[in-house]
Amino acid sequence: LADPGEFTLRAYLNGKIDLSQAEAVAEIVASGNRFQLAAAQKLLEGKLCRTIAGLRGQMLDILSLIEAGLDFSTEDIEFVTRQNAFETITSIANRLRQILSSNIHCEQMLDLPAVGIAGLGNAGKSSLLNALTDADVHVADNLFATLDTRTRQWQVADNDTVLLSDTVGFVRDLPHHLVASFRATLEETINADLLLHVADLSHHAVERHIAAVETVLDELQCGDKPTILLLNKIDRLEDPTILQVLQAARPDALAVSARTGQGLDRLIQDVHRRLRQDHVVTELTVDCRDGATLSAIYRASKLLEQRVDSNRLHLKLAISSTALRRLIETYPDIQILSREPAD
Repeated sequence: LADPGEFTLRAYLNGKIDLSQAEAVAEIVASGNRFQLAAAQKLLEGKLCRTIAGLRGQMLDILSLIEAGLDFSTEDIEFVTRQNAFETITSIANRLRQILSSNIHCEQMLDLPAVGIAGLGNAGKSSLLNALTDADVHVADNLFATLDTRTRQWQVADNDTVLLSDTVGFVRDLPHHLVASFRATLEETINADLLLHVADLSHHAVERHIAAVETVLDELQCGDKPTILLLNKIDRLEDPTILQVLQAARPDALAVSARTGQGLDRLIQDVHRRLRQDHVVTELTVDCRDGATLSAIYRASKLLEQRVDSNRLHLKLAISSTALRRLIETYPDIQILSREPAD
């Protein structure tokens, strides 16, 4: 049997893929949601190396013209004007800066925790995404209005950003021939680190709707996933006793209005608190020469201490459990020495 990563290594050593594409294979394996998978697939396609190769060709072309002008400076031939050379080199440098900035942003995004919005159609999921992220997402009172997944960055505190995903509305009694298609749209629910279960508080059957979504979550094996129940559309509630009954049965539920913003501040505080609870302090070792692993560790964590022992670097880090799990899955050289909850 082949060892893990053996075929990727062979492809790299035989020139079939470059280093960035080899790293993309590991990112695909470790991806936790559709956004991360799409970013890794884009890198695997080789667009980055083709872009760099094109810029390298442009640079070599302009350098050859400059060198020709220097070699034949006594001849009455102008191979390239100083202005054209300056403009070409400046354009190449600007493009390289854009690529570097985009790549750093993409790497940062891959390490973000994922929050999924779940609920039946018309519960107000897209409105919630709009309210929390200022996204311009289509909102409609239609069962199939949101057939694709939309993912946005959501900054819940100064130093805490998550990927917030709005998925297709859960459908009760879905026809058998559509089950596979809808399961594909619920990947963000399955892979999310935290779920926001949105229910329409103003609907007369809100309790049945909540139970129906919980049944679907159980079928997706997400029943034990950390979840915040959001009783949405409180601004449309005519009978306050309905809210009292629901909160008596579910004391952790939050009453909100995605339309007016009521209760969203408390939601943000709750999400931030849960993210903080997910953080741990861990000690680990990694090969000092493994630049890719070290770069990923530094991006995903806060460094507390470090020391070198032979060829191993010992690190003490503050990091989320989710990010640590992804690092371990992606970079097998990481050896965990200890782990404890952060204060």
